[in-house]
Amino acid sequence: MKKCSSESTAPSWSASGSSIWRDYKMNEKRACLYMRVASIDQSGLALLSQEKKLKAYCEENGLKITDIYKVTASGLNFSPVLKQIAQKAKNKEFDILLCTSVSRLGRNTNDVLNFYRNLSQTGCSLYCLNDGTTLDSLLNLYKAPELERVSTEDESVFNQSM
Repeated sequence: MKKCSSESTAPSWSASGSSIWRDYKMNEKRACLYMRVASIDQSGLALLSQEKKLKAYCEENGLKITDIYKVTASGLNFSPVLKQIAQKAKNKEFDILLCTSVSRLGRNTNDVLNFYRNLSQTGCSLYCLNDGTTLDSLLNLYKAPELERVSTEDESVFNQSM
């Protein structure tokens, strides 16, 4: 059973403290919050805990919350909600997507990496609070097989020239 709620809010948050997103404080950046649990049994406290962490981060870093997505669904399938978020990113409705962990976005690595790649093409950023994952770090994972292939080809060419 899938359950999704979306709240559109726009509170003013005061900026305090420092963070890797310090440059976002200069122009009030808009944040889209995404939280997910796998089952209705987990939905109460787990969603509330994720929401508190994400809202606190926004307050500390002067981010304006534009949307809040709370999803109760298995991470086995790519979420239709993430497709909706991707469309909002394409429409420039937010500047940064925040979640507590990369695992909240899904379990299928290819789907998640494609989502990140598409998100990066919109100019939006991603930050996962618990593990410090950013869009750049995930895109580097996406590029790793290609970089390894090029490195192997370069080594082969070098060895042949010797």
